[in-house]
Amino acid sequence: MQVGLRQTSELLNSDSKPPELNGQDSKVSVVFELRAAASGGETEVSRTTWAHHAPYLYKEIRETFGISDGEFLGSVSSEAKIRELPTPGRSGALFYITEDEEYFIKTISQDEEKKLKLMLPGYVKHIKRYPNTLLTKFVASFYIKTAQRHHIRLVAMGSIFRGGLYIDRKYDLKGSVINRRASEKEKLKDFVTLKDLDMEPLYFVPEVLDRILAIIERDSEFLEQEGIMDYSLLLGLSEVMPGERTHEDVYGEDEKAAPWVFGYQKYVGQDGERFVTHRICLGIIDILQPYTKRKQVEFVGKVCRHCSSGISVNPPSRYRRRFMNYLREKFRPLEAEPPTLSEASRLASGMFESIGDHASV
Repeated sequence: MQVGLRQTSELLNSDSKPPELNGQDSKVSVVFELRAAASGGETEVSRTTWAHHAPYLYKEIRETFGISDGEFLGSVSSEAKIRELPTPGRSGALFYITEDEEYFIKTISQDEEKKLKLMLPGYVKHIKRYPNTLLTKFVASFYIKTAQRHHIRLVAMGSIFRGGLYIDRKYDLKGSVINRRASEKEKLKDFVTLKDLDMEPLYFVPEVLDRILAIIERDSEFLEQEGIMDYSLLLGLSEVMPGERTHEDVYGEDEKAAPWVFGYQKYVGQDGERFVTHRICLGIIDILQPYTKRKQVEFVGKVCRHCSSGISVNPPSRYRRRFMNYLREKFRPLEAEPPTLSEASRLASGMFESIGDHASV
């Protein structure tokens, strides 16, 4: 995997005049063989085919997100280890993370790979028009065919939890209620992913809240147009402890470029009610599930047993409407500034502050 990404980058960079991008670039792949030899180099023992889909488009995507080839390859194809993570869901996908925790690599199904190829031109237009999108940051897509003719399809994505931030709590939010509460057994795990019914309201400074919801509104509109459903808002909370600085030197005094935003939750203790300050990271994940015939049959079957608003699977338009309604209920405006809240803590991070520059539709 690491060798293939490095070889692809070298091939692209050796092209003195890259082609002008057009509507066919999502169908172009770089394909070559990787061969391994027995000890002594005399007898070939395996032959692996490597293919990178739409390499020039993904290079443009990385540039849109401000990721240089050097930064990307330094994380995913250096000598540093890429470690496997426990699978958080029921899909059976394998997850890997780079040592610097900047990128995830995930195995995907053939149907997901097909959907990614189909939506890629629209995805590129969307992220270029709205660069502070919360959609998954797809930065490479490739497959490996082993000597035994097994196909391994993978996609590389930018991490939502960046900047070395320790995440105290993590939520996967869909807006549905059936089976959307973490079990007591799950809550005993070190890195449990909580769900919709575990979520308490989050409060934001009003202008920050408006910006967050506007971004999610546009991103979910794009997913509806692409016929996508069953996506989630992945949310990470990192509590700001008493006396802790609310920003890091690397991001500057006003935290203009930090990959998080400040939010607050109410806490009731012996001294009464108070707000707890959190750094909040968020992004929309699992955006490759179209509303297929199989999903339509699943929807009909579950509607016979449950209210349609409570189940996860729903037609894209209804799914989006419920998703947004849930977030508007859980994300609330902060009506009064907590006494301990500093002026610096009220500032939104850089991924939200320039939304007004890209608000035209």
